[in-house]
Amino acid sequence: MTGTVPFAVPAEILREVRTRWPDTADAWANSAPAQLQRFCDRYQATPTRVMRSRYGLVVKADSPSGPLIFRYSPDPDGEPQSRVAAALAALDVSPRLHETVTTPYGTTTVLDCITPGVPIGDQDTAPSLDRVAAMLRPMSGQPAPYGLPSVLDWLADRLTDDGLTDLAPGRTIAPPDERRAALALLRGLAADHVPALCHGDASPWNILTGTDRLYLIDPRGVTGELAYDVAVIALKGERFAPASAATTGAALAKRLGLAVGRIQAWVRIARAARV
Repeated sequence: MTGTVPFAVPAEILREVRTRWPDTADAWANSAPAQLQRFCDRYQATPTRVMRSRYGLVVKADSPSGPLIFRYSPDPDGEPQSRVAAALAALDVSPRLHETVTTPYGTTTVLDCITPGVPIGDQDTAPSLDRVAAMLRPMSGQPAPYGLPSVLDWLADRLTDDGLTDLAPGRTIAPPDERRAALALLRGLAADHVPALCHGDASPWNILTGTDRLYLIDPRGVTGELAYDVAVIALKGERFAPASAATTGAALAKRLGLAVGRIQAWVRIARAARV
């Protein structure tokens, strides 16, 4: 390694990880410098920047083959997340995935770095819905990797958890009546749900701008359906786009050949589950 960058986990990230996974946070943080050093050596990479992240250490590095991203996550679901990332990369929906390694402390993924790579949630204007639809279209009808948990179960757990702590800053648990109504909607959707490839966390901060297109990063590691991803984009896009979730969801449904009513139901469920 010819350059240096602080591999210590930033204090604000360590605080979040300790809140989410208190029993393993410090062991993961202590293992991070050596783990990422090994990958820099393996790829002859020079680290240049520690990227912003909530639950992991993400390092940008230059290598002989081009810029790379090393992501070291303490999430115990890192392995299924990496399998979804590989499936999305095979469709060219996500950056090329070079390697994934899981240890007792966490999961490291090595990916191509997207340029300019600005999340659409950090931009002054929202991308066109045509560009969003073009990013999602290759996922339509694709099978999920074998053996993944279901987004339906994940959402049901959140809707029935009266002590939910995995919340975005400033958010509170939805009222019980809202969660009960959402749970009934979820049961209705489950009746004809066919598990398929699903990103599972398509927030504006997991959608990056490339030179001429958009890319999805950091999937959740679940099966689901494309309509759910559309619903999350529509719901979370309300924070920076002028259109409502209903308007955005309907417009994307038309472009992708999806049922508008199903997306609207997913929006209500996602809102109540505080995804």
